[in-house]
Amino acid sequence: MKKVYTANSPVELAHAQNILEIHGIASQKRNELFPIRGEIPFIECYPELWVINNLDESYAKEILAQEMNRKPTGKTWKCKNCNEVSEDQFTDCWSCGSSRP
Repeated sequence: MKKVYTANSPVELAHAQNILEIHGIASQKRNELFPIRGEIPFIECYPELWVINNLDESYAKEILAQEMNRKPTGKTWKCKNCNEVSEDQFTDCWSCGSSRP
């Protein structure tokens, strides 16, 4: 296993893991000791994400670097299935689940 990401919070870690899951990369969370920060050295308790397959390391780092730093554009898109409007960062319609056109 290889470490590919260190997060500032458990929420950020979960988001990173979801991104990898979407791309078919299996990962494992470690150091989820964030709530006890201050009682142990802070470097030892930041949440980390590790890929299961070592061969996924460089691809996972590339994906995370791109996705975790992406800024919202403020644009919207309309679902072709139900005409619901969604924000740009969503890849699926929140209403019916259809993929973005």
